[in-house]
Amino acid sequence: MCHGVTISYVSRQVHLPYKTVERIYYDLAEQEINKVESSPDVLVLMKLLCAKDMFMKPLLQT
Repeated sequence: MCHGVTISYVSRQVHLPYKTVERIYYDLAEQEINKVESSPDVLVLMKLLCAKDMFMKPLLQT
């Protein structure tokens, strides 16, 4: 329900305090982030980015 709208809009629509909706939003967002971070594709991408960073640092320091 929060996609594309503000937390205050949702809180008015569902008649709940702003802080309650905010807490629910951040709890759900954290769950989604944890799902994405543990995805095999994301883990491979993170390893590639770290490897690229390790390779690029010496080149950038010259």
